[in-house]
Amino acid sequence: MKKDISFLIIVPTYNSYNDLKRLFVSITSQTFQLWRVLFIDGNSNYEHKKWIKQCTEDERFIVINEKQIKGIYPAMTQGVAYAKKNDWVIFMGSDDWFASPFSLKNIKEKIEDNTRDRYLSIVFYGTSFIHHKTRNIMRVNNVPFLKSANKRVFLRLLFLGYLPMHQSACFSSKTIINLMPYDHVYKLAADCDLFFRLKLIRNLRIIFIQKNLIYIQSGGISSKLTAQRISEVFKIYIKNYRITFLVPFLARYARKIMSRFFNLNI
Repeated sequence: MKKDISFLIIVPTYNSYNDLKRLFVSITSQTFQLWRVLFIDGNSNYEHKKWIKQCTEDERFIVINEKQIKGIYPAMTQGVAYAKKNDWVIFMGSDDWFASPFSLKNIKEKIEDNTRDRYLSIVFYGTSFIHHKTRNIMRVNNVPFLKSANKRVFLRLLFLGYLPMHQSACFSSKTIINLMPYDHVYKLAADCDLFFRLKLIRNLRIIFIQKNLIYIQSGGISSKLTAQRISEVFKIYIKNYRITFLVPFLARYARKIMSRFFNLNI
């Protein structure tokens, strides 16, 4: 099994080739090289299409042109269809990049350390938000200070305010295929909804890496449409917790605020 582990990195793109250059360098610099990158492009302009076509000179880069797809979540749903049996799937944005050349190696080794666990579903790791102008770290999203979790423990973490982002998760292909599609009703928070749907996975097993492996640039669509994002998250918490929704909802945003000032593991 160790020899079979590979990664499928799904990246929705739209006129974002300038940001993709940094992602391209961070991926091709990985010490673990068994990966494929799938660009799901939404009818971008000529310059962008020319640049991503040049990437395909390395056959590990694949471009899917989808003129009719609007939004990152429909694009990500489309990308999952290309996952192979032994793939582990990572979702990244055009303006995200790996924090070090060892990011994929760290994930691979963690999976290999747990190969006897046939129910292993997801690897969670930390992410850091980088200011789009100063390039300083704005906020750190660490994982809980745990080695692993089953479904009961993960649901408890959700109630206490822990909520990963799609960039901070690496899914087994079986798990992500079973969770698809993203609920396209949510334009900015479908990843939040997806993590709550993990309760549907019968033998959920999660492992954590106590490192920040991906950088996320600030200034994305969610930060520009904050009110809409919070409104969607609010609805998701009500759907999942009903009358008790306010406790985990407020815990979620308290955690986000504190992460700007403290290096949290909660």
